[in-house]
Amino acid sequence: MSVPNPPWVPKSQADRDAVLQQVERILAHPVFRNSVRSAKVLHYCVERSLHGNGQHLKERTLGIEVFGREAEYDTNQDTIVRAAASDVRRRIAQYYHEPGHETELVIDLPPFSYAPEFHLPREVPVAQESPPVQTETSAKPVRAFSIDSRKLLVAILVLVAVVLVAVTASLIRRVEVAKSQRMASAGVNSAQNLAGTATLDNFWRPVLERSGAVLISTGETQMDSRGIGTALVTPNFGPRNAVAIAQIAKFLGRRGKLLLVKESNSTVASDLGQGSSILISGQTNYWTLRETDPLRFHFGGGPEAGAVWIEDRENPSQRKWSIALPGTAVTTDYAIAARILDSTTGNWVIVAAGLGENGTSAAAHCLIDTSCLNEIVKSAPTNWATKNVEVVIRTDVWSDAPNAPQIMAVNFW
Repeated sequence: MSVPNPPWVPKSQADRDAVLQQVERILAHPVFRNSVRSAKVLHYCVERSLHGNGQHLKERTLGIEVFGREAEYDTNQDTIVRAAASDVRRRIAQYYHEPGHETELVIDLPPFSYAPEFHLPREVPVAQESPPVQTETSAKPVRAFSIDSRKLLVAILVLVAVVLVAVTASLIRRVEVAKSQRMASAGVNSAQNLAGTATLDNFWRPVLERSGAVLISTGETQMDSRGIGTALVTPNFGPRNAVAIAQIAKFLGRRGKLLLVKESNSTVASDLGQGSSILISGQTNYWTLRETDPLRFHFGGGPEAGAVWIEDRENPSQRKWSIALPGTAVTTDYAIAARILDSTTGNWVIVAAGLGENGTSAAAHCLIDTSCLNEIVKSAPTNWATKNVEVVIRTDVWSDAPNAPQIMAVNFW
């Protein structure tokens, strides 16, 4: 789905009817037709918003009115609303990603919100066979085409990341060849060298043994009112995320792996079904939220709470792994790093996802750093190399840059 127009507020009855017609069109599509739960959530949220009650769309409200929960039910233990909303976001992304919907009104459910946003469709340029001829006196400068600055920024960031991946991989291959030649000529004990990277190799083996390219799905770039990308807390594709991609590319480049880099809003379920995947960033990457939502450690909070945090299902009331939403300087960031066997695709998924981009960078660094991985596995079960693992990481932020990652909690299963 391309970057939509700014949010649009339907004011007239005709506007509201157009939104409801679009809802019916979406719900009639195969991606929604087979999910009664997702259809109920989307229809309810849109109708309440159109009646001016969008500000009252809270998790508890949906739990009571859509899913019949008791008024005092525990939202920390019963996550049906969050799971359903996450599924709605995925299905909406799939719907608009398919060709043929470019000229339709866009209905979106932003992350950590239950109030839908509406966006008017972008104009589709129509080629003119005989453009009007202008005289010298009436002629005005005409642009042959226009570039959406937001799309351009996204394209530049992704392009930079891809170039970093390609260049880094190429350089690393050359360096490794030269290093191996020096070691062989110097008679260095290869067994000793391999021992230092055993943990690293064991962690990544399920990914490396799978043939084909590795998908890297990045967070979606979000823009402020000026069309400028912001990337500290919830908007997550910033320079630190490009660094995270380059860090992992450096490691995979040594193993000759090919990488396919996509933004999360351009990633579809079939992409993850092709092979191993690496999910970069948390709050703006739908696929990260989907993979981590059922896990012990998962993302919580949002604009309503004024903060985002990593929640522990074994202690859901604690909020010690949290950061405030934009407006407060971030001095400490947290992240989830994980290796998960996706039960749907049968493929391994690596997650490096921070509450902010500094956390994402720290998580990526930990996943390719021997000492950090050794810290993770020091109390692991003997067969940990074939198990799922999830880690909570903390990093102190100095001068808007992450410091060394610190392991806060580990879970193997």
